Amino acid sequence: MPLMVVTPLRIEMRAVEAGLMGAFDVRVVRAGMGADKARARARALSALPAEEFDTLAVAGFGAGVGPGVAVGDVVVASEVRGPDGTVVELPTSGVLAEWMGRVSPKLTVHHGPIETVDKLVTGRARGTLRERGVRAADMESVHLLAAAGERPAGVIRVITDTPERELLRPRLVVDGFRAFRTLRHATPALLDWANDERTKSGGTAGDDVRPG
Repeated sequence: MPLMVVTPLRIEMRAVEAGLMGAFDVRVVRAGMGADKARARARALSALPAEEFDTLAVAGFGAGVGPGVAVGDVVVASEVRGPDGTVVELPTSGVLAEWMGRVSPKLTVHHGPIETVDKLVTGRARGTLRERGVRAADMESVHLLAAAGERPAGVIRVITDTPERELLRPRLVVDGFRAFRTLRHATPALLDWANDERTKSGGTAGDDVRPG
């Protein structure tokens, strides 16, 4: 069964597809930006037959919050917190973080909480999240994870902005390109993680998502 990768934005989808070029048994779909579109995509995925996918990954860009998190870094969520206090634990995230660190020695990988918020994070909001131990913020992940059900799930976010580098127009193109490139390079780790989870659940070699 395939790995399902969900991205909120079209540019994120393009980066993921570029990183997965040549892979098989994997689907990439776009949800759209924000909670409403994420919930709608989650409902659509939840309605699919169980055999349509066996692992779920959310991949895209995010706002850096935690100390030491810089533009272009990758944050692998250990858990995802929602604006209503919901907490989704991701028990296989440690394995995903390990694969993320192996896929390219140039990637800087952080492993910790990601919080889904209702609007773009700026100024004081970052400080509030940082005090709670959050490493990165987004606007979709907690809603998209509802589609996983009992399947293994993971979330990665490549940082586009930090307290020191807000989303200012003069740097937007440069930082955006850097994040795109990083997401493309990071994406193959999702395949290795999915293979690990498939093997643990008794999958066969024929289920491998790496290109033959």
